[in-house]
Amino acid sequence: MKFLFLFKLFLYVFVPLKLSAVIAQQEQDYITKLKYQKQSNFKQNEHSFVLDNGLEALIISDPTAKQSHVSMSVNVGYWHEPKEHRGIAHYLEHMLFLGTKTYPKEDEYSDYIKKNNGTKNAYTTTEETNYYFSINHTALEGALDRFSKFFFEPTFNPEFADRELTNVNSEYEKNLCSNPHKFMHMRRISSNPKHPNYKTFQGNKETLSKISHEVLTKFHSDFYTANRMKLVIITAESITKIKDLISEKFKNIPAGINQDDNSTTDFLYNNDQLARLIELKPSGDHHEIKLIFMMPLSEYSYAASIIIDLLNRKDAGSLNDILKKNGLIVEMNSNITSHKKEKMIATTLAVPDGMEKSWKDICKKIFSYLGNLRNESLSKEYFEEKKINKQIIYLNKQPQSSLDEAKSISNKMHKYPANIADSVEELLAAEYNNNDFQEVLKFLVPSNMQVIMTNSSLSLEDNNVETDKFFDMVYRISKIPQEDISYMENHHINFDNLYPKTNSFIPQSFDYKHAMNPNIQCKNDNFGRLLCKVEHINEQALAYYNFLLLTPKNLTLQEYSTFVLYLNCLNQSAAKWMGPAKELGYIATLTLKPNGYELFFKGYSDKIITFISQYIDNLQNISLSQNEFDSIKSKLVENIVSAPKKTSVYMQAYEKIGRAHV
Repeated sequence: MKFLFLFKLFLYVFVPLKLSAVIAQQEQDYITKLKYQKQSNFKQNEHSFVLDNGLEALIISDPTAKQSHVSMSVNVGYWHEPKEHRGIAHYLEHMLFLGTKTYPKEDEYSDYIKKNNGTKNAYTTTEETNYYFSINHTALEGALDRFSKFFFEPTFNPEFADRELTNVNSEYEKNLCSNPHKFMHMRRISSNPKHPNYKTFQGNKETLSKISHEVLTKFHSDFYTANRMKLVIITAESITKIKDLISEKFKNIPAGINQDDNSTTDFLYNNDQLARLIELKPSGDHHEIKLIFMMPLSEYSYAASIIIDLLNRKDAGSLNDILKKNGLIVEMNSNITSHKKEKMIATTLAVPDGMEKSWKDICKKIFSYLGNLRNESLSKEYFEEKKINKQIIYLNKQPQSSLDEAKSISNKMHKYPANIADSVEELLAAEYNNNDFQEVLKFLVPSNMQVIMTNSSLSLEDNNVETDKFFDMVYRISKIPQEDISYMENHHINFDNLYPKTNSFIPQSFDYKHAMNPNIQCKNDNFGRLLCKVEHINEQALAYYNFLLLTPKNLTLQEYSTFVLYLNCLNQSAAKWMGPAKELGYIATLTLKPNGYELFFKGYSDKIITFISQYIDNLQNISLSQNEFDSIKSKLVENIVSAPKKTSVYMQAYEKIGRAHV
């Protein structure tokens, strides 16, 4: 453990913090080359530039875009808030929508967006606040004029302060019974008290009532500066026109000073927070275990994402498959989150009722798998296949030209150069490097882990139990004994299937011929009706199949329940072979319709028939162990029984009101 602490300290002090500064030039060249090839295929153009005040903008011109999509990501969030004004970043996000000096009317911006078939919203995270909207192309200039004023002449009209405080408090109250929010808040209050994450909070009446108009104005002037802003516009309009609009509308935003104001030498979790077990009383019948690992953000690394993919495998013989067959879990998913200085790997396990008590046995199998990986070099064959897969997906994936895409890119521009921000996390640009792989594995050990798990029986009468005033949580934190750490890391199980089999769904040929006049064929006989339309949309080598199977009558409630159970079993059985196909973008879905069942398939033309055949075979031959079936069935019953308990009166009211701005 001491080694990990010293290694982190070395990296924090001596390694550059900005992600974009450490992406090797060779990797940037690789990404840029593929991006140019993709833009040529899909007729997109883009241009990035920086205004004199420091605001960085990216314009994506896409002639197929049906509306213009705009996102402004500001580098300010919960981590920038002073302790005495928790929730101010979120509260300010609400207040910005309520008028500017040029457009003082409260609903001016909202009404303009609605009138032009648009949508708008915003959200606040730990390090960014993102404002976004979509609108008809012809109304873009007017929307940008109103939108830009948020950032240099808001009024923060005191007349609406109490109302917005109530709205923010309503969001807080609707989250009180949400288990995901309880887990998130638990991660905050169990983190290092010296780290800004410890005081992170969305705000409620108690914290926000202390914020005056002067305090709100100062927070805006301190943090809403051009050097903190990344603007993305996706539109069918010309780049020249949009560049002129951006230069005109956003030039008056104050420049600001380059500074890392929420910088800290403290770790998100240090020795006092690691090797800890946290038991949390959930809302309703919820059973979950979350494993959290921290590591320094030393450089842009593909290794952590490779390990995440290996942990998320569901094919036969994988870690996921073994845990399910033994009845230890219902589902397991891992993900990685990168902050300015750290990476956090989190593994979330949905477990059967009462299985939380077996958390050490579950962890033992997880650490055995990681130990097996540590004892062998990263498979070169797996690495190269992964690189090819990501390249195929990237080059053939239809650009989104959507609001979600604009939001995603604007946030990533805080980490990566604008010209590759949309692509860098979709590609495997690095060269094979086993050392990098092994360095990440060093941090995936029990002594560097925090465990948060549900305990429905936890009560205030139990020893060492604590409560939290903001989420009314009942929890207990204890140190994981050394004997338990030794048990989890020293009892190794050999895995015969460390890596998945070779992906048989990788296309071998791509047909990029463009058919201006699609060939449409029709067939109608006793078997059914068939419509076949052959075309090459946007030069993609993809095929789509849609089947509607008609049934003579509507399903009874019992038949419908059986179908839901069948579908869940089918999905788990299919996951044992479908993972490699899904990774390449293949899709297979079975959906219940009023008059029957719908089957939908998507995949590459030269492999789609093989994919469909295997899925149809799976429809008739589901392969599950008794433990897997029992876990699926009990989870469905749990969800039905606990659904009313998980919905507070605030959530019910909130859903009925359906506010346009959250």
